[in-house]
Amino acid sequence: MDSVFNKYSIKTTDYEVGQDNVQKWGFDVHNPVFGISAGLIILFLTALLLVDPSTAKAALNGLKVQIIENFDLLFMWSGNIFLIFFALV
Repeated sequence: MDSVFNKYSIKTTDYEVGQDNVQKWGFDVHNPVFGISAGLIILFLTALLLVDPSTAKAALNGLKVQIIENFDLLFMWSGNIFLIFFALV
């Protein structure tokens, strides 16, 4: 099993972290990640600008409520763990 981990380890390949990145205007950008995230942001903003403001507000408020209801324990515990971790460091 150890050979499988060594076969796919970053230490045993010639891959360098960031070798696929593009550097322009002082930024170090990974093309697929940047393209997908920028496209989703532009799509989301365009959709919000095209619909009626009251509809957009209702949709965003509904999304906010769902996030708070489903992830409230995650927010609480991650905050607590963050405080405990840095109190011990």
